Amino acid sequence: MMTRSIARVAAACLMATGLAVPAGAQAASMPVQKIAWGDCTGDAAEDKEIRCADLSVPVDWHRPRDQRTTVRLAKLPAQNSAQRVGSLLVNLGADGATAEHLPGKEKEELAELTQWFDVIAFDARGRGGSDGVTCDTGPAYTALMFSGDKQTWDRFVRDNRTWEAACRKAAGPLADNLDSWQVAHDMEAIRKALGEGRLTYYGNSYGTVFGKAYAELFPTKVHRMYLDSVQDHTSRSPMRALAPMAELARDKFERFGQWCETDSACALHPHNAREVWDQLMAKARRDPLPAPDAGQGKTVGPTQLRLNAFLSVPKASRWPQFAQALAKARAGNASELHITPSDVPTGIRVDGLAWCADFPFSQGWAGMATIERRLHAIDPRVGRLMAKMSYGRCVGLRHQGSFPPHTIAPQGLPPVLLVGGLRDNTTPPAGGRLLAGQLPGATWIDADSDHAVYLSGNRCVRDIVHRYLRTGDRPASGHVCPA
Repeated sequence: MMTRSIARVAAACLMATGLAVPAGAQAASMPVQKIAWGDCTGDAAEDKEIRCADLSVPVDWHRPRDQRTTVRLAKLPAQNSAQRVGSLLVNLGADGATAEHLPGKEKEELAELTQWFDVIAFDARGRGGSDGVTCDTGPAYTALMFSGDKQTWDRFVRDNRTWEAACRKAAGPLADNLDSWQVAHDMEAIRKALGEGRLTYYGNSYGTVFGKAYAELFPTKVHRMYLDSVQDHTSRSPMRALAPMAELARDKFERFGQWCETDSACALHPHNAREVWDQLMAKARRDPLPAPDAGQGKTVGPTQLRLNAFLSVPKASRWPQFAQALAKARAGNASELHITPSDVPTGIRVDGLAWCADFPFSQGWAGMATIERRLHAIDPRVGRLMAKMSYGRCVGLRHQGSFPPHTIAPQGLPPVLLVGGLRDNTTPPAGGRLLAGQLPGATWIDADSDHAVYLSGNRCVRDIVHRYLRTGDRPASGHVCPA
């Protein structure tokens, strides 16, 4: 069913006040620990090549001698000790959990790097295999998308605050210490425990926020840093961060439509899929589309059509299935497009607390409505959904914004390599270029790719990254890697 696939895609997609501390402030130093590698637990237990460990760190690096928590590490050892260059710390983003996923596809995607490095994946504090926060899933913020009225907003604010209070009570002090400032200090503790004089780091998606924080706080401790699909943590304005996403979503819908015109693999061929979607939307506004297979009396309305498009169009691999669902809807059965808020797993979780610490939203219902109108003007099909999908989890939270977006000017930072996919509307390249402009000597590379360029296997990017991480060599900014 389309809805089950959408739920999986949504889970993968999911993801300003003043700084609580000065951006450059650092915590007091702590004694260096030694890492005791051993067998893994969970999914990695049967893979004896992967070694795991827990590193003890302060719950709050402002008070390093108070309570402790642990950060989970997983190691893919270098293939050949004679060719080993050192350790490469990795965080691939999503909810900040990498180590617990290493036995899966990530191991294959990172395998080439083990020609030269011990690849060390870590789960950000409070997430994945790391100790910390256990909270019930909060209210699904997709409910906000299905109704834009003030009453629904106010009800969600109440529910979200109730969840926040319960989560903070269950989690204790760690709930206030999940931001990327704290994670950067954890990374410094990992560097010391690995015995590396300087850190070599690969951050993907949300892992780039951790990388930015580390570069700001510990610039002289960076050896090399590769940031892929940069999450914009420099723009204080949500609109400035969201506008490029809407622009790319609009362009991607155009490409989806053209694909159906030219490729017989599309169920709508030779029709333009975008035009078919527009026709269905116009019809749904007048009278919801029947969805008999979803249950007696079930229908599909405009918001469901938008949410389907929002979750399906960004990935070209989903175009055939989405086109098939549109074709059936045009023929009178929109069941494969039927979706409700509960079908999309976007309830608030602990990674939502972390997101809102780094990306707060405090503009209220009127502010959100203004942003939605501006996004709709950029992309009238799915633009308005981006605001609540990105910031809905923060609505009403009383504690957020401990490390909000800001520009940086690190001194003593060596050249950083940054790459962005020209077709990536999850983390548009515009945000990466903003960060690259703040890093002295940084190299920015565009790639004809979607999100997570290195992980997607782009050969051009992989060769550049391998050479840079090993030797520091890199092409000039402006280089473009083909698909």
